[in-house]
Amino acid sequence: MTESGATPSLTDPLFAPAVVRKTRRKPALDGMRALAVASVVLYHLDPRSLPGGFIGVDVFFVLSGYLITALLIREHDAKQAIDLRGFWIRRVRRLWPLAWIVLSAVALAGLFQLWGADAQRALGSQTAAAVGNVSNWWQLSHGGYVEEFVRPSPLRHFWSLAVEEQFYFMWPVVLIGLLALARRTTAAVVWLGLGILASCSIYISWILSPEDAYLNTFSRAIALLVGAALAWGWKKFGLFSGPRSLGGRIVVGSCGAAGFVTLVFLLFNLVPEQGWLHRGGFTLIALAACATVASAVTNPVATRALAWVPLVWIGERSYAVYLIHWPLIVALGSQGTLLSRSVIVIGLSLSLAALVHRIIEQPVVMGRVSWKRLGSAGGLLCGITALAIFVAWPRTPTPQEMVQETLGKVADPGQVVAAGSEDAQPAVSSPPTTVCIPVAPDAPQFGSDSEMDVATVGELADPDAPACQTQLKLLVLGDSTGRGVSNGLRAVADPRVQIWDRTQLGCSYGPEGCPNWRESWATNVLGIEPDAVLIYTTVVIDLLGVDDPEFLSAEGAAVREKTFTDAIEIAGSTGAKVFLVSPARPAGEFYCVASNRRTSCDQSWTDAWSESVRSAAAQTGATVIEAGAWTDSRHLDTDRPDGLHLSGTALREHAEWLIPQLLAAPETAQKGN
Repeated sequence: MTESGATPSLTDPLFAPAVVRKTRRKPALDGMRALAVASVVLYHLDPRSLPGGFIGVDVFFVLSGYLITALLIREHDAKQAIDLRGFWIRRVRRLWPLAWIVLSAVALAGLFQLWGADAQRALGSQTAAAVGNVSNWWQLSHGGYVEEFVRPSPLRHFWSLAVEEQFYFMWPVVLIGLLALARRTTAAVVWLGLGILASCSIYISWILSPEDAYLNTFSRAIALLVGAALAWGWKKFGLFSGPRSLGGRIVVGSCGAAGFVTLVFLLFNLVPEQGWLHRGGFTLIALAACATVASAVTNPVATRALAWVPLVWIGERSYAVYLIHWPLIVALGSQGTLLSRSVIVIGLSLSLAALVHRIIEQPVVMGRVSWKRLGSAGGLLCGITALAIFVAWPRTPTPQEMVQETLGKVADPGQVVAAGSEDAQPAVSSPPTTVCIPVAPDAPQFGSDSEMDVATVGELADPDAPACQTQLKLLVLGDSTGRGVSNGLRAVADPRVQIWDRTQLGCSYGPEGCPNWRESWATNVLGIEPDAVLIYTTVVIDLLGVDDPEFLSAEGAAVREKTFTDAIEIAGSTGAKVFLVSPARPAGEFYCVASNRRTSCDQSWTDAWSESVRSAAAQTGATVIEAGAWTDSRHLDTDRPDGLHLSGTALREHAEWLIPQLLAAPETAQKGN
């Protein structure tokens, strides 16, 4: 932010310091940037250590709203006008060169197959979205269940820059209108406008799903608007340099301390999936960050602490650190230990950030690079990027495309036909025969265990021969983890067990995507008449769809037990033996993201789920398969490449462990002999 009387110039955007002549920086705000970007980097490296680290982005949003609005107000006061063209040109100089270099580097890295086929397939459109500053909208339109099967995009972090750029495009125009109205009426018009916009942002966030609210520009605008309100408050009371009165400083300092404590608490206790985050949570974070910013520039103690030289150094390079760190994390994947990955990512991010800050950011922002040279460099980067993306474009179907093809097939075994319809097919029955020879269908072929293999969740055809009297006719119900188990059982080709798969990807007990699971399961049980039913799913957080009780509460346990009891009753309606699964906790830095505490990635939640499974089984006579204990006992990272689904090798070994348990139950003991 410029000091009073200084020439209006560039101020700080998301993660970015400003290096501008005649501008005196606020070192304390650089210190805040350093802490914010550090929280984001640590969150991306290991969400378990800092599950709420993502709020560093909100801190940057507040800083941007505050500093940009202060700059615009100062320019308006000095000139009675705001030069939109000049403002946008400064934004371009500040943000685009380094972003385009990172985009080109990511494209070139794709030539060495660093990103995986699915990420490489989407790299062209994602790069275009990043250049057009609409990455957040691109991600909103390209999400879905199958996205969980692929490695994350190296450009995923560009969503926050897109939100920033959209704010920079729209907010100056709105502010010009508000200031014009204020000049004709009263300064309260600006407060009214900010209040209306903030209310709209809160409302939009409230009605959206948590996933949509996280990426939506209008729902995330609350942090930017709170920062803008802080700047207008400073202007309204003539307090650009801080509260003039001792009482004002004490109030701001106290609020800042409370805000900082709130942010620290949220860093260690918040996760993106928490339902209240988009229903007031973003506003709370913004207000806490706003109070901290206000204190940082007025309270001597906070100012000195945040102006610590190492923090200021990192803060000045935080934009580059943010852009660079995420592609490094994606490139490394799960290689090595967390410590080794952290050392590499942090070391390279700081080193490269220091380099580009010196040779690119400072010269461009200071105006030492002409527009002609910038245009030539930009054209060259675009050409290199486009060529690299074209050369590295996958020429064969990617794993995600194969999963999507599977999901789109009408004949997916998970999609049952209502009983009594014209298209309903009779279940295979056992005709009279003198000798029955068990037939094992062709075993599925699995690929590498190094990453999630979509062949492990491919659909299975129904058996093409009736079950023998000595065979265990097994029906498998559940989600994609159950589909994997079906494939594993089919892969070992044990003639004692005949597999009927009726799992559905992304669907088990919960109502979202499969609201009629009870009817679907009942139809399959009646049509197939199995000897045994295996219900194999991972933890489901949302069983009711809306207004689910707290997961770890007594009410939550009651809902789970009722759900499991219903499932057991349906599965055993024709006399089949029912098996339920105590699942393993989801793991993996990419699958769980920040889902550590109070999510399905929290061990206490998995334990509560398993306890409800065992309770329902004890009440109904079902048998529990301790799949989670089996997974945990192996201590093999290669068992679950994506943190959830078993690899091909693990599925075969899991099947060999599972089959004896299926055949050992008293109700099924006569089978398999």
